[in-house]
Amino acid sequence: MTKPAPTIRHQIAVGFALVLVMALMTIFAVVEWKVKPDLITQRHEKITISQHGLLDLLNAKLGQVELLTSTMALTGTILPKDASLFRTTFPPILNNYGDPAIAGGGIWPEPEAFKKGVQRRSFFWGRSGKTMAYYDDYNQPEGNGYHNKSWYLAGKDASVGRCNWSNAYIDPYTKAPMITCTVPMKENERFVGVATVDMRLADISSILSQYGRENDGYVFALDADGKAISFPKSAIEFQPYRNTLRTREELERELPWLQHALKTSQDLTGSDLLKVENDGLFGEAAYVHLIKSPKTGWVIGWSSPRVK
Repeated sequence: MTKPAPTIRHQIAVGFALVLVMALMTIFAVVEWKVKPDLITQRHEKITISQHGLLDLLNAKLGQVELLTSTMALTGTILPKDASLFRTTFPPILNNYGDPAIAGGGIWPEPEAFKKGVQRRSFFWGRSGKTMAYYDDYNQPEGNGYHNKSWYLAGKDASVGRCNWSNAYIDPYTKAPMITCTVPMKENERFVGVATVDMRLADISSILSQYGRENDGYVFALDADGKAISFPKSAIEFQPYRNTLRTREELERELPWLQHALKTSQDLTGSDLLKVENDGLFGEAAYVHLIKSPKTGWVIGWSSPRVK
């Protein structure tokens, strides 16, 4: 028995179905091959622009400390070499209107540069609430003297008015993470000592944390030596009694999803965009954009969810 010929209604339904399938396939192809790549490109461009914006924000903050240190260095070269004058002039400058980010700093003359026959004649102040307290510890005859400290030696080859930033460290007294800005002092082209300002990293960490939250991700930072300047508290456990900052190697063990990014940061010269298959904080795929600061040698990383 022969099959009845399809009705016109059935043929129309099949035709519509084929058209619908073709339309869906076309839409899928357009989304996958055109729309999605464009979205990813736009996302990458936004990340890059945002990272440069964050770098500008950090440079502005660091620039304030650089200006403060340069002011101290210049003042230290033009003031008469009078100890009482130094002890009354510099505390208000260093205090910077009670700025809590400024932990301390001082003037560190070369041997005999402040007074003939005197090898150690430093002027150092540390923050004490809203004021600065004077400390004479560095002038005591015990120890190697401040002239052999890395932050002092860094100023000998630095340009006048140019800050040489130290690597991050934990202050042995306050246990607070800090960095030090060193600016050389010169009189008639002769090196006569350095001025320093110690800056707490809590301010930098707050800027990075806020920036990450406002941009649907998180930000972390490593200094030029690979030590953690800032990381989300949700990523690593805070240990208040540590005497050193976390190293790159420690972070690689604690944050396995960031291992590749952390290793890449070691030899980074400009910027790089990496993919993470499963970010431990997002619980999904993510991008990590790394950028190196030419001013400090820091590497700033911004992690954000990947476009699906």
